[in-house]
Amino acid sequence: QPCHLDCAGRDPGGGVSRTKLRSQRGAGAEDAFGRVVAHRSSPAGVEARRHFRRRPCPGPIVCHLAFRLAPAMSGAVPAVRFTSRVVAAVRKQLASHKRRLIPRPEADVAGRAGRRAAVLIPLVHVNGEAAILFTKRSDNVGSHKGHVSFPGGHLDAGESAEAAARREAVEELGVAMEGLRVLGRYNDYQAITGTHVSTVVGLLPGDLGDLSALTPAADEVDMAFALPVAWCLDPRNVSQQTLSSPVHGIKTIDRYEGGPAPVWGLTAVMLTDVLRDAIKPALRDAAREEEASASAAAADAAGSVGGDGERSKL
Repeated sequence: QPCHLDCAGRDPGGGVSRTKLRSQRGAGAEDAFGRVVAHRSSPAGVEARRHFRRRPCPGPIVCHLAFRLAPAMSGAVPAVRFTSRVVAAVRKQLASHKRRLIPRPEADVAGRAGRRAAVLIPLVHVNGEAAILFTKRSDNVGSHKGHVSFPGGHLDAGESAEAAARREAVEELGVAMEGLRVLGRYNDYQAITGTHVSTVVGLLPGDLGDLSALTPAADEVDMAFALPVAWCLDPRNVSQQTLSSPVHGIKTIDRYEGGPAPVWGLTAVMLTDVLRDAIKPALRDAAREEEASASAAAADAAGSVGGDGERSKL
């Protein structure tokens, strides 16, 4: 039976026991039950932990309850979709954007200054609503354990940023990501290690629904989750944290809280920037085009009615 929170507790795979999860994913699987749904300190997080103690959810790896709860904490920004107009506008914004390298205040520039990596910012639909896909890194990876990130990794020899981002997305989240359409390149960022990270924006056609089509690599990804674009644009879900260094001085960056896990650090910087420079302008331009198209259609309809009226008088 569905749980009272109406999550993926419908057990499409027949249910997953905690014992099975331990055997599949190790001792860290238990911890996911407290973090998969919402930030631990939020009311939703408290209720989620009660829920998961009561009944194991089949989605500690992927769970669309996270998506259902996030809009409920918002409401200030209407839901949006990646229509053909919006997608075309995102492409246009990315093509006209002047890419630059964004330094990180506390980066160890001497550490890995020569290394290159790429991440994918995946635009998706979940239950009919535009969203952005994230991963939470497992405790088995070599660095950034437990951090929320976009799918990505280091470039192979001779590999482009676009190819690397697509490859890493498939490796981390499964064959469902093979249909991804690259919309364009965005800025390069300096990671805390000094690595230059290129960002690639892509659209996954179709609707991911409960995210069960994704098959995260258990050795790399603790879980995958989607945050609605409208939720990300709601300032009530964003706080600020301050970074400082002798080289770059003091810098304030955004931190997104209230979802399945906090989005902070470099991932939050990338998210804020791409929302500001590509997605928000694209939504605005697409809305204007839609309004102009509707006005033109209304004018044509009015003219047609008027013409029919004149002919009837004759």
